[in-house]
Amino acid sequence: MRRAEIVRRFDEIVAFAEVDEFIDTPVKHYSSGMYVRLAFAVAAHLEPEILLVDEVLAVGDATFQKKCLRKMSDVASEGRTVVVVSHSLPIVESLCRSALLLERGRIVEIGGTRDVVRKYLLSSGVSGHKADLAATTDRGGSGEIRFSEIEIRGMDGSPVSSVRSGEGFTLVLRYRCRRPVRRPVFTVSIHTPTGVRVFSVQTSEVNLELAEITRDGSIELELRRVNLMQGNYLVHVGVGEEPSPWCYDHAPDALELNVEGADVYGSGPVR
Repeated sequence: MRRAEIVRRFDEIVAFAEVDEFIDTPVKHYSSGMYVRLAFAVAAHLEPEILLVDEVLAVGDATFQKKCLRKMSDVASEGRTVVVVSHSLPIVESLCRSALLLERGRIVEIGGTRDVVRKYLLSSGVSGHKADLAATTDRGGSGEIRFSEIEIRGMDGSPVSSVRSGEGFTLVLRYRCRRPVRRPVFTVSIHTPTGVRVFSVQTSEVNLELAEITRDGSIELELRRVNLMQGNYLVHVGVGEEPSPWCYDHAPDALELNVEGADVYGSGPVR
């Protein structure tokens, strides 16, 4: 940027980064979050032909992240290229029209965002009628109980990889008990690929009080009618105790749920 441009955009950059109070403080005293905020603000206002953003949204609060997303959308709408490197599926799906999947530095898929995200989910083992959670490291909790497997079954008890809108299914959660726990609470929630929760249930909410768990076992959740639109969803599972239903184990994106369209209201063929 030329000096005149810097002078003209200085206030705008500082305001975007939200570091007005600290702009005269030496950068070496900035926190990592403040540093990245300022760096992104400078880069975004440079009007580059290509804006390369690598996990910058891992810092900052939700408001600042939304501001960054809007800025990147503005840059893209002006005809410039934005390259976003991220492990966040919601960010990738909401921002990108095309995607590239890397594994160990090699390209394994390139194309439309939805197709590449699905490929990623398949390679992560969260797609299909069953997922092995025993070796999953992307989880939280203290570990008294750990989920080992999640499976989808139809109402007839047979394994299924997809369900029809308006029809029911059963989720089977298998777990391992490392230490006895009293009155455990199991939680299942269903989210869109962009992270919006569309369904959630806890055993405590349906007046199901479970006895003490002292050994490995399983629990089945029967949903008799699924009022979800056609599309792909992600199932999150957790177990804990009141008021912390995720404290023993929390496995986000445990399994992909594919919902097929159906004539739920008897109004004619699904188009």
